[in-house]
Amino acid sequence: MKQIPSDKYSIAWFTLAECVSRGEKVRALGLYRLLSHSLDDPAFTSQLKGDLLLAFQDDKAVDLYQEAAELYMKDNRILETVAVYEHLLTLEPKKQSYIKELTKLYKKLGIQSKVVNYLLCLFDLARDSNDLPGALEIVKQLDEIADQSLVDVHKSFVLFLLKQEDPPTPTIVKYGKKVIDQLIDTANDKTLQQFLTTIEAINNQCYRELNQYLESLPYDSKNQ
Repeated sequence: MKQIPSDKYSIAWFTLAECVSRGEKVRALGLYRLLSHSLDDPAFTSQLKGDLLLAFQDDKAVDLYQEAAELYMKDNRILETVAVYEHLLTLEPKKQSYIKELTKLYKKLGIQSKVVNYLLCLFDLARDSNDLPGALEIVKQLDEIADQSLVDVHKSFVLFLLKQEDPPTPTIVKYGKKVIDQLIDTANDKTLQQFLTTIEAINNQCYRELNQYLESLPYDSKNQ
């Protein structure tokens, strides 16, 4: 690794910043190559080059950021990996692979709220792309870990299932019951009635099964 005297090192970084501000891409990349020899950190070096390319609106910046994330992960530097993927997500907000990586990383970090947040994002993407297996898997994961009400997710999932060419009745009824239970727990009679009315208009069989379930519940649970 080539060592640069500290005073020249500081000047070089300052000059690099000036090149970026003036839009001097070729000169900036030349300085980057000089400075990169003094950095014994391949992941950070890739991230830095990505920052440079992004400053010049070069699409290759994304490849450098992905390379940096992989290198950070290889070194088990999870926080740095998260930071890079969060940045990538600001560039491509609906990129499923970034959201999946962030979900895994936040699971490793034990930050449950972030895991739930990104699973919800994945659910929306799966629903919007009509990915039934993907949506079902995400809802199952949410049911396992969420410590918050998922009534809106379950409602959305039921309506998504009802719109399928061949609606899976058992799955619709299973999650429809979850919606009923949650709405009863919160004494939300109006929303419950709207939910059942919507189902009745789309699929009478599912409506009958859910209505029978509602009628089978103890009187107290329906009037708490």
